[in-house]
Amino acid sequence: MYKHIINRVKKEIRVRSVVLFGALFTVFMFSACSIGGGGSPEDLGVFRSTDYGESYEQANKLPDDKNLNETSIFEIVADTFNPNLMFLGTLEKGMLKSTNGGDLWEQTGQQEGTFYGIAIDPKNNRQLYAAGYIDTYGKILRSGNGGQDWHEVYREGDPEIKVFDVVVDHFDTRNIYATNQNGVVIKSEDYGENWVVINRLDGRAIFLRMSPFDSRILFVASPDFGIVRTLDGGETWEEIRINEDDFSGANKIYDLQFHPTEPNTILIGSQYGLLRSPDLGATWESIPLLTTPGENALVRLAIDPENPDNMYLSIDTSMYKSTDAGAHWKIQKVTTSFIYSLLIKPEQPDTLFAGIWYKPPAE
Repeated sequence: MYKHIINRVKKEIRVRSVVLFGALFTVFMFSACSIGGGGSPEDLGVFRSTDYGESYEQANKLPDDKNLNETSIFEIVADTFNPNLMFLGTLEKGMLKSTNGGDLWEQTGQQEGTFYGIAIDPKNNRQLYAAGYIDTYGKILRSGNGGQDWHEVYREGDPEIKVFDVVVDHFDTRNIYATNQNGVVIKSEDYGENWVVINRLDGRAIFLRMSPFDSRILFVASPDFGIVRTLDGGETWEEIRINEDDFSGANKIYDLQFHPTEPNTILIGSQYGLLRSPDLGATWESIPLLTTPGENALVRLAIDPENPDNMYLSIDTSMYKSTDAGAHWKIQKVTTSFIYSLLIKPEQPDTLFAGIWYKPPAE
């Protein structure tokens, strides 16, 4: 049985402003009433490359000769111990599961709702958490049997407020973190049974990223307030801001990723372009792209964990690949719709997945 989030903060949240380089995210995509629906193209769903991004094909097969060609995808995750076990978060069609690396997708026990974030317990792949928007409420669901059954562990008190992201502490999997549309960051220390507020931010909290090296280090990115980080599991927070005199548009972030082999290095995809920090946000440097700085939109990033010089970057509908850590880029058109999510298959870096999202033209 879930409990509503408490209205008061369990501990005083100390937010120290650091005039560094932050980054954020212009979000035009998170209104369920403005995406998907009738008139969608047929190049949605999942695209897969099995040759390090040289070519792509749709991997949208469902049972009974059905497919995902007209389904918008927000999230793609794979189990690190069994990479063929994968889950999709969709627009208004619940969550789907594959046990064969995306060759065939099947419905989980949650067949309705929009899901923006899915987290697999790194020590028990039968346990999953999903953040989304179901029946006009933002919710967090938990499954203890690999997605067959789901139940609520958290519901927003106000309708229309979406829960955007959820992560599981890889050191102590009792700890779950999540973010919502109102800028609230919450934490559970008992597998989602009870929740407390650990930060209230002035704007939408879209992305929640945990360091793969130290689970106490988390970053939250927003289109409204920049980046905040905690180095102690949410006890204290620091605000990070990017100097836009140097990097115009860098505070509009579309993605944030940790470098897979350098514990203090993070990369962000922003309206400016691609930036790298070697010191968890204290200083930044630009990675040149083929696009014009300050004019990029919906940037997503994936880094090969076995060879970090191999990087994949999507901007709108195009995919970019670098084999030399961003010194040079090769462009490839993948779809006519927006590339919303990227995933390199664990233990199989030649395989890349892209989740496609359709934004209908403005009326």
